Amino acid sequence: MYFIILEAAPRRTHPRYDELGGAFAACWVATDDAATAEREARSVLADAGWDAKSVDEHYPVDRERYLGNAESLGWYDKATVDGVYINLNPWPRKRRRGKAGDAEPAT
Repeated sequence: MYFIILEAAPRRTHPRYDELGGAFAACWVATDDAATAEREARSVLADAGWDAKSVDEHYPVDRERYLGNAESLGWYDKATVDGVYINLNPWPRKRRRGKAGDAEPAT
């Protein structure tokens, strides 16, 4: 199993494009090859409407690593069954602020 974190941005066609600025995608991929893990994670993200940008970290993992963390263990187990599991940690899109003089007058 390979664990990889990718930074991703929603595509313009993504249903929540206007509200999400990006996400860190924590990916578990059932492979022992780093290149295969990245390729598979990028493909799954693309199918879900995300553009994978950069790799934040990546390394091989085994099930014992997650025995003390039920949530992560569940994600690891899902990847074992499905081949890939991705947990997205999104952040909001920054809103553009106008200049102080551009404000609407209060009535």
